[in-house]
Amino acid sequence: MGVRARVPAAIGLVFLSSHLYASVPAVRQNQPSPSLAALLEASAGYLDHYAKALSAVVATEAYKFHGSSILNSYKSLQSEVLLVGANEGWIEFRDVFEVDGRPVRDHDARLQALFANPSGDVLAEAQKIANESARYNMGFARTINVPTMALSYLTRHLQARSTFRIEGRETIDQVPVTVVSFKETAQPSLIRVAIGVAQTSGRYWIDDAGAVRRTELSLKVPRGTVNRQSEVVNGDVRVDYAIDPDLRMLVPSRMQEHYDQPQRLDGDAAYSHFRTFAVDVSTLMRKGGGGR
Repeated sequence: MGVRARVPAAIGLVFLSSHLYASVPAVRQNQPSPSLAALLEASAGYLDHYAKALSAVVATEAYKFHGSSILNSYKSLQSEVLLVGANEGWIEFRDVFEVDGRPVRDHDARLQALFANPSGDVLAEAQKIANESARYNMGFARTINVPTMALSYLTRHLQARSTFRIEGRETIDQVPVTVVSFKETAQPSLIRVAIGVAQTSGRYWIDDAGAVRRTELSLKVPRGTVNRQSEVVNGDVRVDYAIDPDLRMLVPSRMQEHYDQPQRLDGDAAYSHFRTFAVDVSTLMRKGGGGR
């Protein structure tokens, strides 16, 4: 059973999510805990800034897998991961260049080169590259193992789809954060499953300036909504953010995914070597590059 996300105008091999970039304001210590309404508004503004400030970003992803039922023999992947802003979301493409320590192609940053010098239907060409990499996917087909996926539910445009609640206060890297849980209540879900009904919830670790320091996205497709046990899904994806020293902004640093159903699978992805490059996204969309 495939699991896909339905974030507006964000159709990619393994992605449908939102924004990655922000300049992070300093957080003053010993401030009163913000209210839920204030936190949601601050986070919405933070994610508004993401969309406007970042045109494109590429990073190196080191992905390791283990579990009781991996469907093939691969245990680790090295990929270039590229995100391109598209309307209200982002499109992500993976380009695998190394499997279990063995190169499967030249490491030539071909996705970045494709978008830096666009011609024709660039997104279609990028999708072809991503499709080539899809054969290395671990476990069951899914599109939620993308670091920025959980941010979609917190954007200004999509907050009304969920209910939110403050769970408490913690500290991440000496920065005070408020833990906010959410549960998607609108239907159909942003995450689409071929059979059954997706139930989505999660948590955010938000500092007092509205910057998101950690996310957790949980997905369930319960037994009562499917015909076969093999179609049940139960898993979560957790992402930690850190300030990149070169870009001087928060970026995903680590993504951990865990599934108990339809098979036991654990993945751990580390992100490094973030860089931006110039691309005219609006022109890209108009030229048959995936506009919706």
